[in-house]
Amino acid sequence: MRGLYIALEGADRVGKSTQLQKLAKRLKTLELQVVETQEPGGTPLGTEIRRLVLQEGNNSPLAELFLFLADRAEHQHRVLEPALRRGSVVVSDRSAYSTVAYQGIVGGLGADTVLRLHEENGLLLPDLVVVLDMPDDAERWDDRPMDAVESRTAQEALRQAYREIAHRWPDRVALIDADGSARDVAQEIWQEVWQTVVTWREGRG
Repeated sequence: MRGLYIALEGADRVGKSTQLQKLAKRLKTLELQVVETQEPGGTPLGTEIRRLVLQEGNNSPLAELFLFLADRAEHQHRVLEPALRRGSVVVSDRSAYSTVAYQGIVGGLGADTVLRLHEENGLLLPDLVVVLDMPDDAERWDDRPMDAVESRTAQEALRQAYREIAHRWPDRVALIDADGSARDVAQEIWQEVWQTVVTWREGRG
């Protein structure tokens, strides 16, 4: 039976990495085989694409779209498909919906255009997307300098893009208020994930 593919999404520095670790740990208590990954950067090619995009900044949204499609194809071939064939639960920091938000909505290429290119090229979408929603807060930018992609001025646009995604695809995308303690946010995420896991397990049975 095919595995389960879950992605955590949201604007920059809303706690995705922390929550991914918490979620993966909790899934493992159910004696599930869990694979943790990220996009871009889950493969050697993805790591190089990530470096290029972060270093350069101010790239054409169309150029970035095709770079991320290349990364996603490689990630699917090397990480996602083998894990899902084994029946594993894949938990990813970002997915195709990052491209929908950044290049599709904020970059102006169109959400439907981005998703259509994924579909036409046989690229997988997550079974569940958890979007961490948090208003901009200067404190979350104090621990390290911003890179070329993390412009403070773009964060509210990204937040609204993700809220639009959650509104348009509520059957796949859950919007979580991340402006709370890490423990409370983790519990809210778990409630959404648990429902998906139960449905998936019933399908396996």
